[in-house]
Amino acid sequence: EDRLYVDADGMRRKVETCVLVGVEDLSAARKERKKARQRASSAEPYPEEQIESMFSLDESMTEMRELIKTAGLDLVGEVTQRLS
Repeated sequence: EDRLYVDADGMRRKVETCVLVGVEDLSAARKERKKARQRASSAEPYPEEQIESMFSLDESMTEMRELIKTAGLDLVGEVTQRLS
């Protein structure tokens, strides 16, 4: 089969293919910036446990590419969309 390859041990293995899809919701970032401005103007302290870590689409896609590579998949395409 054309999806088989020979690994370092000489074993024939099937290579799975995948398409990476990423969507970035820009409205969430806008809401977070608005909340931050409101907190700054009211001088209200912001508890550390409520801080959300937000990753950019590019950072997330890079991480997923590495995971795909680690899993031994063949990445055949990427689709990204930014929602506003």
